[in-house]
Amino acid sequence: MDELEYLDSLIVLALILASGLISLEVGIAVPILEVLAGILGGNLLHIEFSQPLQYLSYLGLISLMYLAGLEVDLKIMKENLRKSGCIGIPSYLLPAAVVSAVAYLLIPPLQNNPKQSIITGIILSTTSLAIVYPILKESKFMQTPVGKTILGGAAFTEILAMITLSFFFLDYSNFTLLLFLTLVLSIFTLPDFSKKLLNRYHDELPEIELRFILLLLLGMSTLSEIANVEIAITAFFLGVITSEVIKDYSQLEKKLRTLTFGFLSPFFFLEVGLDIKPEYILPNLGLILTLLLVGYTTKYLGTNLFARKNIPTHAGYISHLFNMPMPLGLLFAVLAFNQGIYTQSTYASMVIVILAASIISSYSIGRKRCGLDMVCDIY
Repeated sequence: MDELEYLDSLIVLALILASGLISLEVGIAVPILEVLAGILGGNLLHIEFSQPLQYLSYLGLISLMYLAGLEVDLKIMKENLRKSGCIGIPSYLLPAAVVSAVAYLLIPPLQNNPKQSIITGIILSTTSLAIVYPILKESKFMQTPVGKTILGGAAFTEILAMITLSFFFLDYSNFTLLLFLTLVLSIFTLPDFSKKLLNRYHDELPEIELRFILLLLLGMSTLSEIANVEIAITAFFLGVITSEVIKDYSQLEKKLRTLTFGFLSPFFFLEVGLDIKPEYILPNLGLILTLLLVGYTTKYLGTNLFARKNIPTHAGYISHLFNMPMPLGLLFAVLAFNQGIYTQSTYASMVIVILAASIISSYSIGRKRCGLDMVCDIY
């Protein structure tokens, strides 16, 4: 790297640190501030990511998707199947259908483009377990029946979004079939093999668990590259497959979160912000406001109508909590842009919509948090 690349790297690290510190002061999620820092760095400081930083960003994308799958607790979903499904399924389907229809029929940049419209609907109807899980854990609500129902509902929404999105990013071939068979085989063999390996060596060889997970991710990354399938999708389903095993090793889960959110994902979020320019945003203000209004409203209603029947005391809180598309929605937008589905201006507009929805949701959740904490003791 030359002197300019070293300077850019130093500025990037400073922006990442500043985002974390500001988050502690203002109470906004760190990923949101990291994207905003990227927008600032790209437009005012003209930062460019060198190849090493781009690779760290790529690893951040993969690790985020793996963690998203890891947070899907299949056991909790089974235990709360009816209530969680009654909340999670309409919470996804209603906004996905309405946003897709509005985008296809009424919004010029997306009008008469079914693929762009449907993906936009998917992005604005998803719920990020990466946000729901720590909030429930922090509020000591995780182990209550209501907390498990909320977590299961969010898992339903996330899985439905990922399955729907997968159809747009699969390049059907013999290699795709091989990848699919590998994942199916992993469902039956990987959990038992992982348990035996980790039980035997985790006390004797330091960090063996982390090395094993990284090997799995890079192995699946290679296979996905051969099959011409987005590694992010494979990483998500690999996370789901190994979730029950990893949850038995709380320290391993903590290490994975530290590695992802403390080191890798900030580079990804910052790089997302670098691509957002005013010339892409200003002509599309109508698109941004329309999608934000329609997306947030239909997601709120789709969640609230059914949450009110199952968890009436927390329906409003759940509706705002499920309206947090960061970081999963952002990951979907990046995939759509990388695949050439979104243009640069549409992609930039979607990032702004996702950021705005997440900020509104964060503020609304903060206002209702006290009420949630007071009810925790009842359960």
